[in-house]
This record gives sequence, structure tokens and C-alpha cells, in this order.
Amino acid sequence: MTLFHYVLAFFPIGYVGWECGIADSDKSEYFFNHFPLSVFTNSSFPLYTFFALIGFIVATVYFKGDSPKLLIKQSVKRYFRLMPPVLACTMICYVFLACGLFFNGELGRIAPSHWSSVYYQGGYSFLSALKSSFYTAFIHGDRYYCSILWCMNIIFIGSYLTYSFLALFGNSKFRFFAYAAVFFLSMAIDGNYASFIAGIAAADAASCCSKLKACNALSLALIFVGVLIGNFIPVVSLPVWLHLGVVYAVGNFLMILGFALNPGMQRLVSSDTLCKLGKWSFSLILIHFPIMMSFSAWIFVKMREAGFGFGFGTTVSWMLSLPVLAAATMLFYRFVEIPSEKFADLIWRKFQ
Repeated sequence: MTLFHYVLAFFPIGYVGWECGIADSDKSEYFFNHFPLSVFTNSSFPLYTFFALIGFIVATVYFKGDSPKLLIKQSVKRYFRLMPPVLACTMICYVFLACGLFFNGELGRIAPSHWSSVYYQGGYSFLSALKSSFYTAFIHGDRYYCSILWCMNIIFIGSYLTYSFLALFGNSKFRFFAYAAVFFLSMAIDGNYASFIAGIAAADAASCCSKLKACNALSLALIFVGVLIGNFIPVVSLPVWLHLGVVYAVGNFLMILGFALNPGMQRLVSSDTLCKLGKWSFSLILIHFPIMMSFSAWIFVKMREAGFGFGFGTTVSWMLSLPVLAAATMLFYRFVEIPSEKFADLIWRKFQ
């Protein structure tokens, strides 16, 4: 997701999504003129995999028997676990903006990237930043201060959709009909939430079909087809009635089920290195946007103003940004995420 945003900010070749600056009538031609690069610049599959994993992880624990207490605990903690990181991220963006440290306008003009240029055209205020942190980010997906928060309402509401589904249908022998019903309902209302149901269904299927773990060929085929569906479906070719999130949900169901049924792949993704990186992933997702629009953009703009070429300026900007991103991520994790987890645990203890 971080790499995806850097691509959109610096060279959004073939991008036809939100604020791409391409007229609707020209999007299909623009997409295919830049194929296959446009497949990458328009794929939000990793983000929807994150949605699916929320459902999968909770459901996996649920189906192992820790059902009632798990759902109550997660329901109580969820807002208090998410709110402090959102507050910190929004306030960092607000301070950077107030101090004139964002260079997204210059970046958007030089790159060029219409996506970079559209931010912060309505001014800023401390009260609006607070409102976004505590309320509008969670209810409306307010992205004004930090782009990645466009999906915070999906994460928040989708989490409670997961808890509610498991509470209502988790122990029902008819729950597979419920999967289909809720999945098609999400298609009709908002396809962004289909991946949460896909994650739950993948956990359930893996639990019920444990004998299939001996069939590596099947699990690898599921992973391959899931990745293929999630990354290589041309977004401009989808019918109007089919939400892209539904396509991602199908891809995630197949991919995650394939991983869940393959012990070798599970060992691979459970390695110490990947687990440590996963621990820092949420911090990186939140903190990369202010770093990208401040430090990374500033380096790039200065390199271009000094006469260096686009490719060299981008390379230098990205290379210098790597240690900054790493340090910012670790600091954010240490001083924001860990305390927010402790805060959520405190709320849970008080609730009990």
C-alpha cells in the first residue's frame, strides 16, 4: 500500500481511480494504452486483503472455541484501539500542514500527479482535525488530513460486521447460506465490505475442510487464481453493477483459503521476519502519507529545481525516504500503537 501511494504521487501512469484527472469517457482508452502498468497503479487488492484478514483472524479464533468472550472483548476495544493512532496521524498531518511542511502541490505540478495536487485546498483548522480524529474518519472515511483514512470507516464498520455475523450465525448449521446472503447484500449496498465476509468464510472453510491440507496442488491453485483475480482484472472492464470490492473479495477468499490449507505456505508467512514486519505494518500505513507529502516530495522538488532528471530525482527521493520511513514507523509503533493497545486493554478491564 505504501509503494502504491508513492507510485500515485510520483508517476500515476495509467491510473483511472479517485481524482486521477482523467475524464470518464477517456478512462478506458487511457487504461489500456498503459497496460500492463495500469494494472498495478489501479490495484487496491492489498488493502482489501487487509479487510479480509480482519474477518479471517477473528473467525479463526472464534471457530477454535473462544467465541462469546472474544466477540464482546473485540467489540468493546475496537474504537479505543483504532482512535489513538488515527488521532496521532491526523495531528501529525495538521501540524505539518500548519507549518508549511507539505509539498504535495509542487509535487503534483512537477510529477505531474493530479492525485497529489487535490489535497488541502480547503484550508485547515485544529477543530476540524479533532473532529476527523474522533468521529468523521470512523463514520464517513474522512481523508482530508491523511489520505489513507478514506478506508477507516470501512475498517471500523467492517469489524463490527464481522463480530455481528459471528454472533448471529457463527454456530448455525445454516451459516453457509448466511455467507451467500450477506455477500450478495454487500454487493447491493456497498461492495467494500464483502472482503470481511470472505475472510470469515475462508476461516470457516479451512476449519471444516482440514483434510484438504494434504493437497498442496489444490491450495497452490487457489492462491494462484486468487492473486490473478485480485490483481489482473481490468477495472475499466467491470460492469456498472459489479463493485470492484466484490471482485477483490472473491480473490481474497481463494487466496487466503489456499494459504490456510497449505502448511508450507503458513510456515513461510509465519517466519519471524514477516511477523515483525507485520507488527509494524499498521504504523507504516498511517505514517507514510505525511512523510511522502513532506520529506519525499521536498527532496524530489529540490532535485528537479536543481536540474536533475525525473528518474534520478525520484530515485534519490525514494532512497533517502526509506530510513526516514523506517524510523518514523518504529517511533509511531513504540509511542502510539503500543500505548493504544494498552489503553484498549484498560478500557476492557474497566468494562468487565
